[in-house]
Amino acid sequence: MTEETCISHLLKNIADFKQQCSNDQITLLNRLWPKTAVQKYRIGVMKLLPKVHKLTGDIDENSWKFLPSRPIRGAELDPMKHPSKVLYKLLQKMLVQLKDEYGSLSMFDLEYPILNGCDDYISRLDKLRLQKDFIMKTVLITADFSDAYTETCIKSLQISIFKIGELLMIPYYEIDLMIKLVELVFSNSYFYTPNGLYRQTRGMPMGDYSSR
Repeated sequence: MTEETCISHLLKNIADFKQQCSNDQITLLNRLWPKTAVQKYRIGVMKLLPKVHKLTGDIDENSWKFLPSRPIRGAELDPMKHPSKVLYKLLQKMLVQLKDEYGSLSMFDLEYPILNGCDDYISRLDKLRLQKDFIMKTVLITADFSDAYTETCIKSLQISIFKIGELLMIPYYEIDLMIKLVELVFSNSYFYTPNGLYRQTRGMPMGDYSSR
C-alpha cells in the first residue's frame, strides 16, 4: 500500500469501529477523544533507540555494527493516535481503581504492588529503609521480560480487561469498549522502515500511547 491508501484504510477502520459502538460507548468516546484535530495524517516510522550500555569490550569504529537497539514506533500523526489515547485513559483509570481497591497488598507496606514503569521502581527503591543489622544480609532480586511487547498476547490482554473490569464492577459497556479498542489499535499498527511499509502482527508496539 501507499501511505495515502494506508491512511484511508485506517480511517475507514476507525469509522467502522464507531458504527459498532453503543450510544453509551459513543458518549464515552466523545468525552475522551482528543479535541486537537490532525492537519495531515502520516503513517508512523520505526525508530531505533541505541543501547550503548549493552556494548561489550572496547568501543571502536566497528562497534556500531554490534550495537543493540530498541525499536520504537514514532506515530505522532498516525490516525490510530486518538483511539490509542482513549484506550490509554481507560486503562489508567482502571488501574487507579484497582489500586484503590487492593492498595494494601504490598508486603513491605509501601505502595501499590503493581509497578508503573522503571521510574516508579526506582522511586520505590529510594523509599526502602532497612534496619542496620539487615543491610548486608538482604538481597534484592529483579527480573525482566524478554521481548515483552512483541510477546504480549492481545487475546490475554482482552481477557484480563474483562476479568478485572468485572471484579471492579466497571459498567459492561466500558469494559466492552476497552476490549474493542485493544483490537482496533493493536491490529492496525503500521509503520515505515527503509524497506517499506509494514504492519505489526505480534504483540503491541513500543512508543504507542496505550502500550505504556
